[in-house]
Amino acid sequence: RAMTDMSVWLASLVSLLVIGEGILLSRRPNLEGAVGEGYRLSVGIGTPPQLMMVLVDTGSSNFAVAAAPVEFVTHYFHFNQSSSFKSLNTTVSSYYGIGYWNGTLASELISSPWIPGGPIRVQMIEITQSDEFFAHLPMQGILGLAYKTLAKPRGSVVPVFDDLVLEGRVSDIFSMQLCGTVKKGTHTDTKIIGMMVFNGTDPTLYVPPIVYTPLAREWYYDVIITAMAVGEEEVVLPCTEFNKDKAIVDSGTASLQLPDKVYSIVLALIKKLMTGNSSPNDNFWTGHSLACWQSNSSAFHNFPTLSISLLSDENNDEELTLLVVPQMYLQAYPDPEKKQRDCYKFSILPSTSGTVLGTVVMEGYYVIFDRINSRVGFATSTCQIEDKIFAKPSITSPRKRRFVTDCRYRQTSQNLQGAPGKGYTLQLFIGTPPQEVRVTMSLEI
Repeated sequence: RAMTDMSVWLASLVSLLVIGEGILLSRRPNLEGAVGEGYRLSVGIGTPPQLMMVLVDTGSSNFAVAAAPVEFVTHYFHFNQSSSFKSLNTTVSSYYGIGYWNGTLASELISSPWIPGGPIRVQMIEITQSDEFFAHLPMQGILGLAYKTLAKPRGSVVPVFDDLVLEGRVSDIFSMQLCGTVKKGTHTDTKIIGMMVFNGTDPTLYVPPIVYTPLAREWYYDVIITAMAVGEEEVVLPCTEFNKDKAIVDSGTASLQLPDKVYSIVLALIKKLMTGNSSPNDNFWTGHSLACWQSNSSAFHNFPTLSISLLSDENNDEELTLLVVPQMYLQAYPDPEKKQRDCYKFSILPSTSGTVLGTVVMEGYYVIFDRINSRVGFATSTCQIEDKIFAKPSITSPRKRRFVTDCRYRQTSQNLQGAPGKGYTLQLFIGTPPQEVRVTMSLEI
């Protein structure tokens, strides 16, 4: 297995071109995956390197890899076959929207064509237990790219990208071009492709200009949404509702997720503004079933566009707007009945943890994570949009906001609940995996 991994590794190395001051740019996309399953990067772990596919995730900060035959995983990292592996003997657990993992903190060398300067020693989690985390995701781990604040255990882990910056190998800016699915004739390929640039930006991947929005806080890539609209109809809500309790740019989430109040209005407006004779069933709107049309029927024109406005980095009185066209929020899938129809999954979903601008939004743009200036940038991507007849993703340059208010959501610290005459209770989580309990608060000894 080690020889096979090494030959694959060398082959991938040969396919790369070194450009400039240690920046490695691939002739081919370095991210791949399948629709609805996220974008994966090949990483060599250990000495000799064992190749693993890891999800690139701007919504978390740990680098964690399966190191045992956990649920849904057969190919995993064999730490006892690596001469550079060092266990740090600290147990770590983490919960994601897709599941849970538990493991041990370790120190190990990783290498990849995208890492300037060769192998680098990083802190990683060797996953030894999981619950649904790897379900339906053909990957062996996750590469968290968010800020150190989210890394576990808190205060003692330096994320991989931070290590690269601290060693002077890259600047504190990375960027992504996520291209989504590729349609070939009447067959929709489930493969998705993309490019990740770990040292700044690649001018061949976007069309200028780049427009920026500031971060509300450095933990997730938490931006500030100022307005939303469906077609020409505005989503009438206080703008704080769009950011409740955060609004993040997250490459680890495949959908656009909206807080309940926002989602209800957006969904109602999409249904209201739909055209055409056929209306999808209820399961389509919840993301549980596909809607199919005759091939090349251009069903996209039946659906309205969605506009998301973000605070401009140039001036608090200005905003920039991203156009989310139907080709983005309707994910293309192969026809399950093999009738050569065009089938799509509705990928706008409700959220209990804030707005998530997932890959269905990112796929329309080249996205720059400028950590030096605490901002996220968007530019028109050079990816080929599937349907060129109808509206394309576009960005409006910063313009004056109609209502200049503070749209940041400020959470109140109410952690006690109760009822008249029955006292107050506090919510706690105990054990691994955590079990929720509520305890009554008492001043009696």
